[in-house]
Amino acid sequence: MWSLHHHHNCIDIQNEIDDAIVKGLQKINNEKLNRTYKIWKEVNGNRENEILQNIYNYSKDNQYNQALLLIGSGHRKSIFEKIEKHKTQENRELNLTLYNNLQCR
Repeated sequence: MWSLHHHHNCIDIQNEIDDAIVKGLQKINNEKLNRTYKIWKEVNGNRENEILQNIYNYSKDNQYNQALLLIGSGHRKSIFEKIEKHKTQENRELNLTLYNNLQCR
């Protein structure tokens, strides 16, 4: 199973980027930019939910030995948090092996 602490480098970098965006928006204090950011976060969250739903539906309807999911580093933390949430709330589990050989640069 996965663990967030094994992937701290990319997640830390992404958190720093997200924090900088939020701090920048707070400093600028522009309603239109804040609204756009909120919509952007909602769209990304909906996209991740749809990706996971497709994986769960496929896994329910098909048998396979291995599968591969490629996601961008910006989705890494949130999508794996959603997998953990699904596992505990809906008793849905994916047997995942995460490969973290790529370096965040």
